[in-house]
Amino acid sequence: MNRDLAINYILLAAIALIWGSQYLLIEIANDSFPPFSMAACRFLIGALTLSLLLPWLEKPTPPDPRQKAWPTWKLWSFIAVIAFFDGTIPFACLPFGERHVPSDIASIFMGMTPIFTLVFARFLIPGERFTWQAILSTALGMFGVLLLVGFGDAAQFAENIIPQGAILLSSASLAFALILLRWLPPGNAVRKTYILLVCASVQALILAFIFEKPLEMDPEPEAWLLVIVMGVLPSAIVTLLYILLNDRAGPTFTSLNNYLVPLVGVFVGLIFMHRELEPNTWLALGVIFAAMAVKELKFKKAAHTK
Repeated sequence: MNRDLAINYILLAAIALIWGSQYLLIEIANDSFPPFSMAACRFLIGALTLSLLLPWLEKPTPPDPRQKAWPTWKLWSFIAVIAFFDGTIPFACLPFGERHVPSDIASIFMGMTPIFTLVFARFLIPGERFTWQAILSTALGMFGVLLLVGFGDAAQFAENIIPQGAILLSSASLAFALILLRWLPPGNAVRKTYILLVCASVQALILAFIFEKPLEMDPEPEAWLLVIVMGVLPSAIVTLLYILLNDRAGPTFTSLNNYLVPLVGVFVGLIFMHRELEPNTWLALGVIFAAMAVKELKFKKAAHTK
């Protein structure tokens, strides 16, 4: 293995490890932080982290003669909309869902993000169409979700449907944000991420004051440490690693993290929380992996000889 490829795999592993581990951190911090307050704190810490790194990371981007740059107010306004779907909704709904759903199961639910992206792209991006791979991938993904939800006790199903739905909403919201990100003009990705985190922290803070009482919180020091870690690592550093890996290896290689994150989330729960997964959960994980694999299938058209 050459050096560049080894670095790419190290970056991929770091992204998956940090992203997959955050579900356990959220589950533990849930005891001290309500959802909107947790989201506001982690985004604010992420924005502060990036603000310290911007002078070293920001590179001047040459103007693109094919596309007129957006004015500042328009850029901030559109990124604020993206922040609502990429940050505020998912990372408020996810802690709420994890109050009733274990972190390892939550990470598998979040593996549906690429499948939701596929569906949204069909309706929102001109020229996108459903291939047989897309249809099969979507069907497998939905079947995987049904396996996770379960077909057992009706009372347990009713009790879990709202928190599980909140986690699925988080996954769908992230997928919708990925579609919106495609419409942004070219420019420095690090600065865009900084703006996104600032907007998401303001939105989550406003919602925290409306629905919660953040000034009356008294979290344990360990909970503050977990939220700081989530702000620095998943919210800021992983974004930078993702951008770096995408620049080095391209989007296809970078998208492999979609397979690794749920797997990391499951094994982190097994190792640190000493959980045992039921057979249907392992089957659901395999089915959702299969759904993502089918989504990536590409076939070359056979050359026709005359």
